[in-house]
Amino acid sequence: MGQETTVQLDLTDIQGNILRSYSMPFARFFFLEVIDPEKSRASLQHVISLVTTAEAWDEKPAYTFNLAFSYAGLVKLGAAAASLALFSSAFRSGMKSRATVLGDNAESDPSKWEAGLAGSNLHIMVGLYSQTAEDRASQSTQLRDHIAQAGGSRIVYEQDGEVQTEGREHFGFEDGISQPAVEGSAAAVYQGDGTPLPDGTWAPVKAGEFVFGYPDEAGSKADPTNSNDLRINGSYCVVRKLGQKVGAFRDFIQQTASQYYWDTSTQTQELIAAKMVGRWRSGAPLPLAAQKDDPALGKDNSRNNNFRFKDDPVGYGCPRGSHIRRCNPRDALDNTATVVRRHRMLRRGIAYGPPLPPGAPEDNVDRGLFFVAMCADIERQFEFVQQQWVNRGDFADLDMAEKDAIIGNNSNNGQYSIPSETGIPKMLFDLPRFVVTRGGEYFFLPGIKALKRIAGTA
Repeated sequence: MGQETTVQLDLTDIQGNILRSYSMPFARFFFLEVIDPEKSRASLQHVISLVTTAEAWDEKPAYTFNLAFSYAGLVKLGAAAASLALFSSAFRSGMKSRATVLGDNAESDPSKWEAGLAGSNLHIMVGLYSQTAEDRASQSTQLRDHIAQAGGSRIVYEQDGEVQTEGREHFGFEDGISQPAVEGSAAAVYQGDGTPLPDGTWAPVKAGEFVFGYPDEAGSKADPTNSNDLRINGSYCVVRKLGQKVGAFRDFIQQTASQYYWDTSTQTQELIAAKMVGRWRSGAPLPLAAQKDDPALGKDNSRNNNFRFKDDPVGYGCPRGSHIRRCNPRDALDNTATVVRRHRMLRRGIAYGPPLPPGAPEDNVDRGLFFVAMCADIERQFEFVQQQWVNRGDFADLDMAEKDAIIGNNSNNGQYSIPSETGIPKMLFDLPRFVVTRGGEYFFLPGIKALKRIAGTA
């Protein structure tokens, strides 16, 4: 499917991985603390030379680099006050201070985050993606050596990521489906990737929803002529380490099959899991395959996202509270105050940790998703979805006790409803928390010109 646009994005200035995924199987994220601002700025000049841009490549490179800063990092590096004032309040405050908004309580409370991801010294993030583990190792060694020799910063935390078998996340579901199409990005576009239109087609989301300096869905944009604005051609980057309780999820599915369906067969367990997520593990969406998995559909990018929810208002096919319906309601919400296209994000996360073998009990090994998402408005996009759609029980007229069954901050008292055409829904109770926040921070991915300004070279 082609993409018509009148917007011209400066792909030479925008960092790669914002507008289109690298789709590489290996990653490593380095978090740095600035010790000596002058030496650190000098050190950044080398790292900037490695940063991959959004320009199209004839052949995928062996590895790529991205460079991002927290607000505390920009302050530490000496960014001008006039430039700092343009960043949003959520970014300036940092993720830890937004715990109440994000639902990071109980096990996910910042007081329980990993030491390396909980401090106020996460100043710089360097993202390395590679096609092989060998390239990841060699490039990591070179980066560590450079940082040590430069002496301006120190690495306080590293996180590896690897694509799991068949591209699935640890709960077993096909990952990375349903990314918003971005106007002018030149990336491949498929039906269902954008905003549903009344005539049955889909429109790409305006680039300004993700990258500063271009019109957003409201028609506004940051002024690209403002010499103080470090945001131009950049994007906010939400980073969260999310631990997944795979054994607990499997146990809950089995118990639910026994207690509410009186059938613990694999088929019934797979249906329950699909009803909670909104897709089968293969990626086939319930709106197109309500009762039986269709692996061929799940693998077909031209079909696996081309569906809507409005024709299923009760949720017989795909429950209203399912994970995919909460995170992207498409055409399901009639409330004009809730404009779905203004709450989209570009997800660039990757799994971490070893998989839990099929049938094995919970082993308490750390595994999960290293969540990375790009947006132009942290509050309106990431925080809105997390607070209003994931953790609010009255989403789409559901009961107040009902949250996202997969990533919601349930605490053994959650509930979930699976509508039935018999008129009596299946009500699942005592949902535990399956996903726990281990740490995170709000970063910003500047454009190449802004990177050079931060480093003092332009």
